[in-house]
Amino acid sequence: MKPGNKITLSERCFKIDGINAAGMIEGFEKNGEIFNTSIWCDVLLKPFPMLITLNRRQTSYKPSSLVKEINLEDYKHKYIAVYDSQYHIKNDERLWDTICHNGLFDIWRPESPYTRFADPKRCTSPPSEFRIVLLRIWEIEEEIKKEKIIPRGHNGRFANIPSDSLKVTLKRQIINDEKFEEIKNLLKDSIENYQN
Repeated sequence: MKPGNKITLSERCFKIDGINAAGMIEGFEKNGEIFNTSIWCDVLLKPFPMLITLNRRQTSYKPSSLVKEINLEDYKHKYIAVYDSQYHIKNDERLWDTICHNGLFDIWRPESPYTRFADPKRCTSPPSEFRIVLLRIWEIEEEIKKEKIIPRGHNGRFANIPSDSLKVTLKRQIINDEKFEEIKNLLKDSIENYQN
């Protein structure tokens, strides 16, 4: 995939909270360096590539102090998430303590991703389905107007975009190839003892 390439998005949007969106798109500063989040905790693989849209509910997970939520009113729908790879993991506090302090997922306190999987009220999937998904975030040439985004499901939990908005043009990667390879290798090293 290169800038200028046309791709087709899934109708389903990648609806995430403003903290994750900020970490992926704007990044966060740590020790004078800017980091961007590229990982996502999940149990079912989504139909990537997907337009990133924002969940308007306040997250119940505890963020770190390194990132602030993207302003919901000013957010431009011109970023997409593209699947790179996935890793099945054991939900271990030591894993999250590592990943939430080494530049991969520092937007969250370690108990937040741990709770995402450990609390049976929030996660009914079996531990064999716990995974970290590694994503490439791209800015696209087109901006999808928020009026075109269609809420669906209970309380608008999901969102779709219409078929006439699915063809988009890649503009730029948020993280360049060299840095992304560093992130991928760091992730592999970090989860080595916690893979399922």
